[in-house]
Order: sequence, then structure tokens, then C-alpha cells
Amino acid sequence: MLKEIGGDEHIKSIDLELAHSGESVRIVPVKDVIEPRVKVEGNGGIFPGIISKIELLEVKKLMQFMGVLLLLLVK
Repeated sequence: MLKEIGGDEHIKSIDLELAHSGESVRIVPVKDVIEPRVKVEGNGGIFPGIISKIELLEVKKLMQFMGVLLLLLVK
């Protein structure tokens, strides 16, 4: 996923760091929190309006990553 997203001209850079539950770490400044989901079946692309076209989607099968959050941080 990082390889595909990193190839987009609208994204300047991507850094990935993991923090585990119970770990003594401070994460700031948080700008957004997302529950990751992935479309397994159906039409349309990823990140509509940024990497793919905006269109009406028919999602047949969606998977959630339970217990996982994606935090958007801005330097």
C-alpha cells in the first residue's frame, strides 16, 4: 500500500512508525484518526478524489482492521 500511495504526485512524503498498546509514547500533533478499511470486491479505486476518480461505488465486500487506528500527523 505504501508503494502505491507513495507513487502519487499529490503526496510529498510518507513516514511509517508503529506504536503498540501500552507502550510509553507521546504522539502529537494528531490531525485526524481513521479506522482502516479495505474494499475487497466492488468498483472504484483507493483514496477517491486524490488517487482515483470520484464515482458512485458499489461495495460488495468490505474488511475492517479491528483494533487498528491510523493517525494523521503533520509536522
